[in-house]
Amino acid sequence: MLLRLITTSCLLTGLLMYSFSANAQSYAETTWKRGWVVKKNRDTLRGEIKYSLKNSSIQIKMDNIIKTYTPSGVISFLFLDPVRRYRRQFFSIPYARRRGSSYKVPSFFELIYSGKPITILSRQQSVVVRSNRIRGGYGWVEQDIFFLMDQKGRIKEVKPTKKSILRALGNRERALKDFIKLNRVNVSTREGLIRTVDYYNSITNSNDK
Repeated sequence: MLLRLITTSCLLTGLLMYSFSANAQSYAETTWKRGWVVKKNRDTLRGEIKYSLKNSSIQIKMDNIIKTYTPSGVISFLFLDPVRRYRRQFFSIPYARRRGSSYKVPSFFELIYSGKPITILSRQQSVVVRSNRIRGGYGWVEQDIFFLMDQKGRIKEVKPTKKSILRALGNRERALKDFIKLNRVNVSTREGLIRTVDYYNSITNSNDK
């Protein structure tokens, strides 16, 4: 059911933009954004949304009443990001946070690209970077960590490098190398990763017919 929801979901993609803050709290945790939450019982709540990267929780404000939910009580949530200027949708998906562990807990993932057999997900983390834009020379940015999910719901983290991506999609390595070289795809970017996985899906589905 979850995979079907993701596959039929429409998500507008765009370039990753950075949001600097003078304090330790990230934009995601401090700014209310219009959106909605789909609960486990299928009820849909509409209002203003904030979500915590550290605590893996989401808050929704309706008529000045704030309710907090964790991934175990939510199917998905969606909002219009006023900074990135596109819709962002997150799903609660079982995930083993420790490598090699079979113990999975519900975790929020952002849907970046929906495809068959591979879907791209991401999780954000706040990191400190050097910046000339703010006094003091340092700021906070949201940094994406990308994951690939197959049709069985298995999730694998990938680094934004050609070596990591080709290893994850190894059964089409030769074709992918040619595609990346011919089209000068920069796989270290969000758009480049989407183009590469979309091409992988297209040739995989063509060969399966």
